[in-house]
Amino acid sequence: VPAAEYAELHRRRAQARQEQGLVNEALADFEAADALSSPVQAQQGHAEALYQRALARAKEGAYEQALEDLRQALVARPDLVIDPAFSVSFGRRGSARLEAGDFKKAIEDLSRAISLDPQEPSHRELRAAAYFQLGEAERSAGDLELMFKLKPDAQVDPMLLVAFGDRARARLQRGDTIGAVSDFEIAARVSPEIEQDPGFANALQSRCTLFLKQGKVEAALGDLERALELQPSLKVPPALAAAYCVRAKARLAKGRADLALQDLGRAIELDPRHADAFAQRAALHRER
Repeated sequence: VPAAEYAELHRRRAQARQEQGLVNEALADFEAADALSSPVQAQQGHAEALYQRALARAKEGAYEQALEDLRQALVARPDLVIDPAFSVSFGRRGSARLEAGDFKKAIEDLSRAISLDPQEPSHRELRAAAYFQLGEAERSAGDLELMFKLKPDAQVDPMLLVAFGDRARARLQRGDTIGAVSDFEIAARVSPEIEQDPGFANALQSRCTLFLKQGKVEAALGDLERALELQPSLKVPPALAAAYCVRAKARLAKGRADLALQDLGRAIELDPRHADAFAQRAALHRER
């Protein structure tokens, strides 16, 4: 019997054993077929056998052996399409490497895990921790942000949230006011002292200006007042007197004359020549 026919018999039995879940026996048959085949056929058959054993081992939880088989299979067949089931194996090895302090290798594994299963939040948290340990706060915060979108009620190590403070400062420097305020607020959940950072008040004031341009007076003044609580010495431009007058009218329409008077008084403090503020206050006093 020609060697090629023996090789084909081994290959068929290997495939049958694969279907039965006998991955080691199947691999032995593939190896026997390899010895009787041309180099090209041997390479393809061996790669497929290794890949199938890798997949079986991954499903059994033997992640180290699974990933070694997968590595060897990809050397022979770089075009192999990797099953998403390997995400768990890459995630587990990434976690082990993180605990061992091998942060760069952990990021490599966790990035592979994420590429295979982008909807798994735990891999994002682990990679965020690895980035944080390497001092890459912006990337760490980015992973945490995506993790919270996937799992809003996720509980994470509070220390990781400090990364949001570092990203807030970087965003503020880039002019990303809304992003900076959002990051400062997240960081403040675990580090209230970050509220003393001048950048937080400055970011709120900048967002106040942005909201005013969008006609969101209530939101704008809310940001301004919070900024002043954090940094009472903050300089407020007189132009904001008009915003207080607008809110005063809205509050008066809701029957809150007391709050309207407070807003008008603030408007006059900011701009002692603001005619509209004086006129509204005089009208309110007459009515009262």
